[in-house]
Amino acid sequence: MSQDMIPTVIRLDLAYRDHSNHRQCKDYEFSNTKGLTEDSIHSAFEKIGHRDIIPYQFGLPCDLAPTLHPDEPTYEGDHCYIEITQLYMTDNAKPQQHLLHCDISDIVDAINQGGSEEWFTLEKNIKADKIAAAKKLLLDEGYTLTSPDDEITVSLSDEVKGDDIAATLNTKSNLGLAISFDGYSDCCSEDNLGTPLYIEKYDGKLRVLVYADINSEEPSHVIDLSGAQNNRRNGEQK
Repeated sequence: MSQDMIPTVIRLDLAYRDHSNHRQCKDYEFSNTKGLTEDSIHSAFEKIGHRDIIPYQFGLPCDLAPTLHPDEPTYEGDHCYIEITQLYMTDNAKPQQHLLHCDISDIVDAINQGGSEEWFTLEKNIKADKIAAAKKLLLDEGYTLTSPDDEITVSLSDEVKGDDIAATLNTKSNLGLAISFDGYSDCCSEDNLGTPLYIEKYDGKLRVLVYADINSEEPSHVIDLSGAQNNRRNGEQK
């Protein structure tokens, strides 16, 4: 096949996985009405490689079971992830109607953009629901708060001196839940937006990292919260 070949049929072999790692394979074919070249199709799918992906993110077919977003709850038996096990293209055949899914250009566009428009809409809605739920929880507890789209800000009152300080909760940190305070920072920040406190789940443990020294790159305190697990309460230990 030449590098400039424009295939008429693209076939994907997809392996669906459930929570027990069971694999169920199925073939799908795609048309190429926009005349994408073999190289451009290969280039897009190389961005995925052989890792497990969520079909819905790129508009890939998944008629064996529900297609779920990673932030939605999953249940035993859901085939949430797939692996592309083979990509085959030919320029001398027509798609088989019983295998035909859609045009390959839709999939390639979604891969190159990091996801389909439907996927980004779902992400936005899930994020909005999470922020709304967190705001409601804080309001129910009596906090005063304002909230930009991607973070939650609460006002903490000093019961002794009577003044307030703003605390910002940000869930976009790779470490977990990042908590910043107005006027406090860390050694790595170039402004006053540093984060002296993180709450993270790491290696199966829930822990708190405190950066109490603005001149130190290492946390001054690492608190393992395993001892606070409900199953460790006196009288409940097995």
